[in-house]
Amino acid sequence: MLVDVSAQLAAGLVALGVSSEMVSARSLERQSQTPVVFVDVSPPLQDGHESELLQSCSGVFGEPEYLACRKKSDADQEREVRIRWEETSAEFDVIIEFRRSEGQGNVLRVLSFDPASNPIERWRSVGLVVAALISSEMVHEARRDQDSPPEQPETIAQDLPIEVARRGLYFHTGGLLRQDVSSGHLAGGGSMRGTLITGYAWEPTLSFGALAAMEPAAQLVLRQSLGVALRLHAEPMRVSFRMEALALVTRWSASSGDSSEHAWHGRFGAAVGPTLDLFVSPRLGFAFSVMGTATFPGVHVQVRDQRVGSSSPFAVESSAGLVARF
Repeated sequence: MLVDVSAQLAAGLVALGVSSEMVSARSLERQSQTPVVFVDVSPPLQDGHESELLQSCSGVFGEPEYLACRKKSDADQEREVRIRWEETSAEFDVIIEFRRSEGQGNVLRVLSFDPASNPIERWRSVGLVVAALISSEMVHEARRDQDSPPEQPETIAQDLPIEVARRGLYFHTGGLLRQDVSSGHLAGGGSMRGTLITGYAWEPTLSFGALAAMEPAAQLVLRQSLGVALRLHAEPMRVSFRMEALALVTRWSASSGDSSEHAWHGRFGAAVGPTLDLFVSPRLGFAFSVMGTATFPGVHVQVRDQRVGSSSPFAVESSAGLVARF
């Protein structure tokens, strides 16, 4: 009866579509050497029974080069089948566990035999089942390879041309208002400023301005600054933060009674603050800025030893006007 079971298992391989030609083609495609499966049997078998198992598994297609079943050793790392068996007075059970490749999980098969059956034919049948599991897995691997998209050829990275950063100039012009922090005195005038477009976040800036005021005395203020602007946001809403070295040259005119005096005075310091440019076209927009300034020393205005006013070192400047890009 066991011989008939072996024949049915072999016929089942053909029904599954597993033929010697398919396995041969598969083995040639995937690797140049014969596919090998390692069999681990526990408890160990007698030498004659183990050899029958391995020969039955390897010779299922009649030619051993299509599949090789070998005894498992600690160093083996390829396909593995674990076989556990136990015998009672009522039945002889064999549990076959096949570890599938590529994380596909394990396959379990349980075979039950009559304890009085021929041991040699029994282990030959187990070998046929092992061959069927391996052959079925090889067919599934072939189908997975056919369904998977073809590998794309490796592309070699090429140096692409780097776009040259845009260069140019921002030109600002508009009204300027300066307010003394301590006294609140106002000075009004105009300014113009140029900012070099470098293509980087930091951009150098240079500005000139002129203001006039009547408090605490008549004055004409010439304003010059040189610094950098840190670009925070690009066009069309360009935001930058300016940090500048500042120089103020003031011509004071003061009078007391019938006496009047004139004097020039210079102060140096720094100015910091944000600037907002709103472009309404590619080259033209509106500009707004607010700067805090500190210039030293402070000024005390006197006429014939009589104090007529003072100017604080600290002030706030605000401007509004137009910006053009060249």
